Amino acid sequence: MNNDKVNIILNTTIQIVNEYNFTGTTISRISKKAGISPGVIYHYFESKDEIIYKIYEDIAKRLAENIDEQELSNMSIIRQLEILICTAYRFAVNNSVEMIFVENFRNSAYMKNAKDIARKKVTERLGAPIDAAVSRGEILDLPHNTIYTLMIGTATQLAKLEIIGQNPLGKYTIEQVAHQIVKTILVG
Repeated sequence: MNNDKVNIILNTTIQIVNEYNFTGTTISRISKKAGISPGVIYHYFESKDEIIYKIYEDIAKRLAENIDEQELSNMSIIRQLEILICTAYRFAVNNSVEMIFVENFRNSAYMKNAKDIARKKVTERLGAPIDAAVSRGEILDLPHNTIYTLMIGTATQLAKLEIIGQNPLGKYTIEQVAHQIVKTILVG
């Protein structure tokens, strides 16, 4: 597989989706903008849908890798969740074009058939510490997916506002805001 051509196809598709949404994204439009014939695109991908899912999975894998790079052992679950929020926020701010694509993806029919790799990775990694914190009475007994959505969803929404210049943190740092977000699931 020619990674250069695949990357051109993927990056061009992100640009087109961000400009025209999914319905306006066609192999013809990708081909024209990328300067690659439709035949070459079909050599690497069976359909537009395959390209779309590949992009989403690649972005989710990169977010999961960013989270995996964080040293979380020997930390309280509260600190682990704060780091998770900060990592997700920074990833989103630093990958703004891709995050616009992800936002479009999550609000589309594509999402129902997607593999949410980042969610799976985070819930696998933090599942046992969350369960232990619940059994100690430290945090609310919420489903792992709910905790993920509260933490990562809030972080990416704040990042989206930052990307468009609305300064959602005000005078606070992401660390301070993350602490407040985590407090929403603390018991007592």
